[in-house]
Amino acid sequence: MTANTDWRLQIEKAYEAVQKDDRSKAMTALHIALNDTKAGSSENLRIVLKEMANVYRKFGFEDKATTIGRLLLTPAYTPQMSSILKAHRIAIRKKAILEAADSATADSDYLLADALYLSLLPGPSFYSKVINRDQFSDDYEFTVVDRLTRLYLAHGEIDKAESLIYRIRQMERLINRGEARSDANQIKLAMLDIDQALVDMKRTKYREAAKRFEKSSIKLERILHRDQDKAPLATIYADYALCLARLKRKSEADRYFRRALKIAEACPSLKKSTLSTIETNYQNFSRAKNRGQQLRSAKSKAPKGIGD
Repeated sequence: MTANTDWRLQIEKAYEAVQKDDRSKAMTALHIALNDTKAGSSENLRIVLKEMANVYRKFGFEDKATTIGRLLLTPAYTPQMSSILKAHRIAIRKKAILEAADSATADSDYLLADALYLSLLPGPSFYSKVINRDQFSDDYEFTVVDRLTRLYLAHGEIDKAESLIYRIRQMERLINRGEARSDANQIKLAMLDIDQALVDMKRTKYREAAKRFEKSSIKLERILHRDQDKAPLATIYADYALCLARLKRKSEADRYFRRALKIAEACPSLKKSTLSTIETNYQNFSRAKNRGQQLRSAKSKAPKGIGD
């Protein structure tokens, strides 16, 4: 079997797993097929997506199969539509894909979430053609990169996350070389640095991560105007706080957790699940901090033995 048929071999493995009622192996095989560079042509990728939908149906997940068909295999508009209507349909489709990807992430469906998020990224691939991207197609790009980075890291795929960040960073620098000092470009590069900081944390490089968080958060604070959405800063401060906690810089961690919560509670655009995660992490941090203080207090009050 040649290298060009590797993705087809993975589909065969997926169906073998279906016969054994092994959903985990089936989804793993399909995920390998989805990410196979040889499957990158429009027709090959369409086949992979169709087989994904079919396997989901065989396992009784009709809703997931329908999501693939509706959002990834059906054009967002018809050629007869006006340019205004086309743009409207594209915007609706992108929003629907992002919501479906977030839902798949919450449902712990790594394969479906990855396929949906990837469809929102630019590039000469079938993904971009499926949703009929245009020159304004990077609207969701950095939100998607951040969520994909977190998705990959949650599944232990550190190299995959870092490769994604590197690819998007290089693309951004090439495309915007003539306007590198623009606020929009600086925000995008700062967000990519935040994602790299998450990778650094996963590699336990907490000092490097803290430097990235500090530099990028200061840059974003300076650039974001008073009337702009501050929701990104809430998650950045919360992640920075976790990093500071790892470095035992507890007073700073506490301060950034509080700043994150203050912004989160004032941002209607922030998802409730994100606010809940920040609150939970802060509560866990506070409990650990209090336990440490109690232990130190108990040790200081303990009677000393002879010779101590």
